[in-house]
Amino acid sequence: MITQSEIERLAELKEMASEYDRLKNAMKSRVEAGESTEAGGWQLNPMTSLKQIVAWKSIAVRELGKAYCDNVQHNTKAREILTLKPAFSIAAEKAVRKSA
Repeated sequence: MITQSEIERLAELKEMASEYDRLKNAMKSRVEAGESTEAGGWQLNPMTSLKQIVAWKSIAVRELGKAYCDNVQHNTKAREILTLKPAFSIAAEKAVRKSA
């Protein structure tokens, strides 16, 4: 049986996920704007990658041919994707405590 407490916890986690997404998107915007992070144990490791999004390719190959699709993909500009990876560093935390 699915309990009332499980359903309640699911609702709580959904709210937390929304809050997480809002904070992550706000922080990504600030990192993109060049904002620095406060010194301390928690580090924010921004990672960028290039991604070509060509979702149509499998259907287009069948309809228009592989050579045409390869040409379009070659001429499609890659989009830069920023990913934030929070991590805790004991060494960084100790360094901040020593300097305080």
